[in-house]
Amino acid sequence: CSMPILRLAALASLLCALAAPVSAQTTFYVDSAQGSDANDGLSLESARSTIASAVASAGAGDVILVNQGSYTEAVAINGKPNLTLRGVGATIVGPSGAHIIRITDSPGLKLSGFHLRGVGTPAAVFLLATVIQAAPVELSNLRISDCENGIFADTPNVRAVIRDTFVHDGTVGIVIRAGQFVIQHTTLAFLSDAGVTSDGGAQVAIKNSLFYRNGTAIRTFASNRSFNAYFGNLTPVPAEPGLLLVDPLIHDEAGRVFLLKAASPLAGAA
Repeated sequence: CSMPILRLAALASLLCALAAPVSAQTTFYVDSAQGSDANDGLSLESARSTIASAVASAGAGDVILVNQGSYTEAVAINGKPNLTLRGVGATIVGPSGAHIIRITDSPGLKLSGFHLRGVGTPAAVFLLATVIQAAPVELSNLRISDCENGIFADTPNVRAVIRDTFVHDGTVGIVIRAGQFVIQHTTLAFLSDAGVTSDGGAQVAIKNSLFYRNGTAIRTFASNRSFNAYFGNLTPVPAEPGLLLVDPLIHDEAGRVFLLKAASPLAGAA
């Protein structure tokens, strides 16, 4: 029997992803539907079935490409600098009580292309570093939903860049206990507590991002902070320079489709 068209399209997307410039030593493939952790994971035909298995085999600078499908697991990444973990239409559902992805001492790691969905999940992405990171962790093109915390950084040595990410329907979008963070082109919406919280030792820059219908937009005590963001809550604008009150003109708020209408004042924001 022939492979479904949608799965063929996803496999083609995985091959296209290889064209991106990466300094990979080895590329591992993961496919929840057709893979097996008994495979070597070195081709689409011999894909692994779980992300955790591929991470265990990967080393610094390797690439892991995850095919479309649903993956229920907790993934721990420890001591793997410059690893690339890239999803193509993949959803990771976190097991109750566990972080979905825990990243420790992995400077330069790149995580992108996933929907991270919580079920009693403390954090979708939990960041730790025991020494000062030589390069930031890069989190991009993620959708994070239904987690107590979307992204949580817990040590001062963490450096991270978050961009083109959508965090919604949780408690807090991004918690920065310490470290250096740049948040860019990111939407934080329908969070019962706050879009971003940070402590005094954190360095936080927020650029061209949207806070929408959260309990509070930003709760920060960071001494080194800068904002260039849009605030769409129906409450007074926080007393922070660079936060602008504007109706973003969301395409489908109820359906959580946060595409901007053509007339949106945010269209084309760099």
